[in-house]
Amino acid sequence: MAHAAVLPGHDEATPERMASAGVPFETAWWYHLIGRRLTRFSERDIDRIMEVRRLVAEASL
Repeated sequence: MAHAAVLPGHDEATPERMASAGVPFETAWWYHLIGRRLTRFSERDIDRIMEVRRLVAEASL
C-alpha cells in the first residue's frame, strides 16, 4: 500500500506553485516528470515528494 502522503489525487504541486514556493528547479523537474507517476517508492522518493508538498503548502498559507 502506498504511503498516504503520496497517493494520487492529493497533488496541488503544479509547476507554477512549485516555482513560487521556491522549490529548487532540479527537485521540481524530478517531481513533475517522475515523482508523481511512481508506483513504488524508496525512502528518498518519499522524502523528495514530502519536501515538495511541504514547501508548496507553506507557500499557500
